[in-house]
Amino acid sequence: MRTLTRSKKNHIKEFRATAGRMADRIEKVDGVIGMIFLGGLAREYADRYSDIDITVFVRKRDADLVKRMRAIVGEEEAISGFEADLEIHEVEEFEEREWTEMDRWELGNAEIVYDPEGRIKRLMEKGLTVPEDFWIDRIAACYTYLSWYCCPRKGLPTVAEICMERGDPVSAHHCVSYSIDLFMDLLFAINRKFVPPPKWKVSYCRELDWIPKDFDSKLRKAMIISNMTSEQLAQRLKALKSMWREVVQRIQKTTGLDDDGLTRRFVERTLCQSEIV
Repeated sequence: MRTLTRSKKNHIKEFRATAGRMADRIEKVDGVIGMIFLGGLAREYADRYSDIDITVFVRKRDADLVKRMRAIVGEEEAISGFEADLEIHEVEEFEEREWTEMDRWELGNAEIVYDPEGRIKRLMEKGLTVPEDFWIDRIAACYTYLSWYCCPRKGLPTVAEICMERGDPVSAHHCVSYSIDLFMDLLFAINRKFVPPPKWKVSYCRELDWIPKDFDSKLRKAMIISNMTSEQLAQRLKALKSMWREVVQRIQKTTGLDDDGLTRRFVERTLCQSEIV
């Protein structure tokens, strides 16, 4: 996996060594049937703000089992000086769990380190599988909101510009900031990827298989707020709009839907069903 950071202070080797010792000991505990590494361990990056994220799957959860595993983790924490976040799940209960966006993103980036029965792999594949309609509906929703907020049809004002005209520059600039977030959500959907938490969104967005040309440079320009003037608003909107045509072409290529088709799908499948994206 690619390291999503520009910092040179990567202590992943030390973190992996400690996590490996924990995993080797935990997998020998009777009742453990699977284990995954999450967070920095899976991203191959760890610094002084990182901890060791391990999730263990057991046949049946009981107090003695939990106590033994937490004791192992505590001993290794004391030796290494690293903190660990240990989650323990009863596998049958987890198999029935309804996965959230966060679950899918986190588990989609997890590393399976112990799975002798192949059960954890099957569990992950099932939870991460969504129909193509899932992505198209998300694309349609993000596209429609962006069309309102910052990239309207020719001749129409943006919601941000309307707020500025009404004398509320703070709301106007907030609309652009909201649009930036929507824009990244749209890029994840185009690439059929789940959305990461806010602190990782920009980093993972840069690593997508497809993003508009000069994405990082234009994103920076769209984020600049040195004042709350109309001129600043226009500059931020221009940066976002400069990527819009390229994104629209990509959407049409991957979904087969034009502007009207995307809007109609959003209205029929999202607004009419009172879903929030």
